[in-house]
Amino acid sequence: MHRKPKKVIAAMPIANTPGRRRLGGLLRYANSGHPWNLQLLTDPQTLTPQAIADAEKSGVDGIIAIADKANVAALAASPIPTVVMCDGKYPSLHGLRSPTLFISNDEIAGGETVAEFFRSHGTYASYGFVPDEAGRIWSRLRERGFRQHLGRFSQRVHTFGGGDLAAWLRKLPKPAAVMAAYDFRAKDVVETCNAAGIDVPRQVSVVGMDNDELICDYTSPTITSLTVDHEAYTYAAAKLLDELMRSRRKRGQERKILTGHKQVVERESTAYMASSAHIVTKAMDFIAENACRGITVEDVISHLGVSRRLAYLRFAQYGRQSIRREIEKCRLEKVRYYLKSSRLPVGRISILCGYENPQRLMYVFKSSTGMTMTEYRRAHSANSCKGMPPPVKTISGLHA
Repeated sequence: MHRKPKKVIAAMPIANTPGRRRLGGLLRYANSGHPWNLQLLTDPQTLTPQAIADAEKSGVDGIIAIADKANVAALAASPIPTVVMCDGKYPSLHGLRSPTLFISNDEIAGGETVAEFFRSHGTYASYGFVPDEAGRIWSRLRERGFRQHLGRFSQRVHTFGGGDLAAWLRKLPKPAAVMAAYDFRAKDVVETCNAAGIDVPRQVSVVGMDNDELICDYTSPTITSLTVDHEAYTYAAAKLLDELMRSRRKRGQERKILTGHKQVVERESTAYMASSAHIVTKAMDFIAENACRGITVEDVISHLGVSRRLAYLRFAQYGRQSIRREIEKCRLEKVRYYLKSSRLPVGRISILCGYENPQRLMYVFKSSTGMTMTEYRRAHSANSCKGMPPPVKTISGLHA
């Protein structure tokens, strides 16, 4: 028996990358066995008190919405089960008996994560924070986390209070580490530095928040940014709404969702502060450990936590082969070991060394060595190292 789809209104902007990620989390939940008839409002301001009253009359089962000053009171009083995604500031819940749940992401943790990223990657003469222009609560919370974390290590944070951004950046003792409230603001900082002749990242390192790739990858230099897990946030919000629609709680509640932050994606705006050699060393160690488990270039990039462009740049800088060739080289080294030290069949060696197709391995091996695998095995003695594990290779000679 099919369940009747729940009629749900979702009010959230989707024009930018964070908005589309939030929508992705909502759709992922709705499409995972939860029959929702979803009405999407891309402008939360259209969810007016009258629209909320009309929704009640038309039998809407639930509402999930980004909080807006114009509608938050009406949402709080609505008898429709509602999840309101706030920026950390809730209306008064005293005496509220409607089935409404107010939730917020952990913005303070985002500021703390960026502060620790700066602290663990270099030594700076000063730290700065550039808030969003409207001074919204999420920006202030990110600043609080940034300031509190650095304060534990007796580091002062200079906050841009408006006016001439270039003058403020010039006054910061160098080298300076600057966090921007979000990526568009980080773009402002980088472009202001460029115009003022301030070197990014040598004089000012910049980190944004949200990892909006369209902004971060197409600003010069490219912008390091903290990825916020917006998709997990709205997925959790949708799950809470489903529970609310089933239980029909009659009392308002508030809850902070700790969906966390995936990682800081390092790009050129902070490339100077860390020893660039560490990227190559970290990649080579990961490849040596996992090449025979079928890893791909994407797996290596993900492990590094940097952009593809920066990883390729560092490999070229230190005279390495491409990441793909380094993976292949490590696998073939293990293949040669098994051919010399065992009588394992080619099919088994193929599996042990990360090749799904033995024919592919035989082709790659002959292209690399000029010999078939059988010829190579005959040409090498297996007696001296039979049953021994392959030697552990160390990587040395890399200097920043």
